[in-house]
Amino acid sequence: MVGSSVLGLVGCPSAIERPADRLLATLWVGLLTLATALLALSIVAPLRPHWCALVAAGLSLPALWSKESLQTLKAYRGLCTLPVVLGVLAIALAAAWFVLRGTLLEDARMYHIPRVRWYSEYGTVFG
Repeated sequence: MVGSSVLGLVGCPSAIERPADRLLATLWVGLLTLATALLALSIVAPLRPHWCALVAAGLSLPALWSKESLQTLKAYRGLCTLPVVLGVLAIALAAAWFVLRGTLLEDARMYHIPRVRWYSEYGTVFG
């Protein structure tokens, strides 16, 4: 929803004709926008789940008010066939298995998990 909202404000959904291309653009723009907004939020407040949900809902509101964005979301529903859903689920499970095998977990234990815990408790340190 965030990506559809941003692309709707910029005026790009009508410029991208193929639904699959529009879906990928929507997902990437939404992910980058949400990550940037949450990083900006971490400067002001700790990243608690309710703040994160509020930011995501606020960024999604323009997409809910736009008729073109709602039509685009209805078109995405046609892409969600059973083989596509099963394929995406299989890729997600394979990626989760690969990441959680333990070889890559040392870096996560030493850097990533403490950093996420710090952001959720204290936010970003000024300076």
